[in-house]
Amino acid sequence: MKYKTLILLLILCISVIAIYTSQRYSPVQKRSRLFDINPDDIHAISMSDREDSLYIKKDIGSNDWYTTCQYKIRIAQKPIDNFFTKVLNIQKFDKILTSSPSDFYRYNVTTQTGKRVVMYDENGTQIVDILLGIADILSYGTARITDQFDVYEIAQNIMHDVSPILSHWRIQEFFPFDRDGVDSLWVWHGAIHYRLTKEKEIWHYADKNEKFAMTEAHLAIHRAFTGLENLRTMSYIDGGWDTHQTYFQEPILKIQIFTENQIDSLTFGGFDDRRCIIKVNDDTDTLYFGTYDTVNRWTITKKDFEEVFRYSL
Repeated sequence: MKYKTLILLLILCISVIAIYTSQRYSPVQKRSRLFDINPDDIHAISMSDREDSLYIKKDIGSNDWYTTCQYKIRIAQKPIDNFFTKVLNIQKFDKILTSSPSDFYRYNVTTQTGKRVVMYDENGTQIVDILLGIADILSYGTARITDQFDVYEIAQNIMHDVSPILSHWRIQEFFPFDRDGVDSLWVWHGAIHYRLTKEKEIWHYADKNEKFAMTEAHLAIHRAFTGLENLRTMSYIDGGWDTHQTYFQEPILKIQIFTENQIDSLTFGGFDDRRCIIKVNDDTDTLYFGTYDTVNRWTITKKDFEEVFRYSL
């Protein structure tokens, strides 16, 4: 009897746990938004955890987002879109996990253990202030309105979308290049100096000795332009000019780009076997790490431009 009773009790316990679990995570469990806000009212956002903080602000004229730290840095569109899509639509399970401050650390919804997200209107007034956390005992994240006691389980993990690390928000495409808008380019690498000029939609190569015409379908032209169009940064250096300026004393490549309204320059220094370091114009506030792909596409000679091989359009 004792053995059968034990088996029955075990089956009963398993059934109770299964019913509790199915009810807790059932699709019919009631959910609602953690907060309601008009996205157009948000003009600034701060995100912080115990170690890092980040403040970004929308530019009224362009609607682009920028950091307002020591250097003004434009924010990439994708993480902003993710923020407005996911964070502004946080769904909470309506059942309150706890309302006791003694449990806040357990659910990681304090400024020391969670991530705090504050949104501001155009006057700098706080309109949303929340704490987000991850609790080991739950499948999803946790959330609390900062000045309230109720802690909720939320139906998604959005911690990555509120990262206070600047690199998460930065634009990899730091130098926009449009080949159609370029009139000419001057290129220096080592002892070699040449110029590419567009005349009546035909590109011409010129150095100190000769000049000849090419077509835009020329392979060397195409590869070189594609290298600039695909120029990306691996990481950034902010405020590091004093310790990195030696890499530009003898640059491995320099390109001046002439358009109708301006002249831009890219200067490349060799950093190590995998990375070069790039300066845009005379901006020494921010430098960029990149691969050698673009460098290799431009450190070519007259012979490469004389080749008649064409790529397929």
